[in-house]
Formats: sequence, structure tokens, C-alpha cells
Amino acid sequence: MKDLPVYYGNSMRSVFVPGERLLLKTVDFAALQPGDIVMVEAQRVNYVHRVIRKTAEFAVTMGDNNEQADENLVWPTSKFSLVSGCVKSDGTVRNVACGRQGMSEFYHHQRRMAIRRWGRNVFEKMEWLFFWRIRADRIREFGSEKCYFYRNVPVARRTAAGKIVYTSWRMRLLFKVPSGEEKHAE
Repeated sequence: MKDLPVYYGNSMRSVFVPGERLLLKTVDFAALQPGDIVMVEAQRVNYVHRVIRKTAEFAVTMGDNNEQADENLVWPTSKFSLVSGCVKSDGTVRNVACGRQGMSEFYHHQRRMAIRRWGRNVFEKMEWLFFWRIRADRIREFGSEKCYFYRNVPVARRTAAGKIVYTSWRMRLLFKVPSGEEKHAE
């Protein structure tokens, strides 16, 4: 079991937990159907996504947590394997939904993601009403990012592009991050 590939990433996090080992099956391209999860061997890195549309010439894949389908298509000549299940960290084997049930699961994950996106937009528009929020008191730089802390508990980070990412929605509700350039306290 040690030679099984390990899942990591966010695109299929609603199906797999990072660190789980993937059980793979070799299948023909003709046997693939929408809803199947495949591991595609790409030039730079392998990726695990779900087949969302298939024709005789190609298959379109997309991660359950992604907003757009993959640019790279799976062709009959591509190197890929069907993911039939995974081995959890405690050693138990879990099957994954494929085919019609897999597509149903995919649509469910897409709806949940749309609801979270809607909630985040509403939250951002109402954020100015949160008068009780505490200002994060410590700032540390890690490479091109700034991390904000309150009593040595991480609250948020500012990416190199300037986007603020809170560690959770609760932190966003309770704390505010200074806008603009500020001096950092060590």
C-alpha cells in the first residue's frame, strides 16, 4: 500500500482528505463515464478530478471545488487511471461515488460552493456594520505575505496581491485587519 499515490490539494477536498492514499484501476477511455474520478498523469504534475462531460474524442474534467472546468482535456491517448476508492489514515478503505451517483455528488458540491460564495459576498457587504471587532495587534512578515495575530493567535494574512484571507469566518466576525501600510510589531 505504500506505493499508492497520496492525495493533496483542494480541488477534490469534499471527496478526499489530504493524506489519503488513492486506489487506482486501469480502464479504457471508452469505459469512462461522467461522474467518474480520474487521476490524470500530466507533464508537470498529476491531478485528480471528476469527468463532467465525455464524447468519443475527449473527456472534460473538473474538481468538485473548482469554479471552472480544466483547460486540458483527457484524450483516449492520455495516461489516466480511474480512482475507485481511498485508504484513510487509519487503514480503512472507502469507496468513492462514480458514474451517475458521482455526478449527483458533483452537483451537490457545486451548489454548496455557490451558497458559500453568496454568503461571503453578503458578509463582505455588511462588514462595515461590525463595530465590535477587535483590531489584530501583531503583524509578522513571512516572505511576501503579512500575517496578523491577536494575542499570538493567527487571525488573517495579506497575500502578495493585497487580498486579506481570514483563518475562519469566526475570525472575520471578531477581528479586523488594518487597511493600508502599517508598521509591524514583533
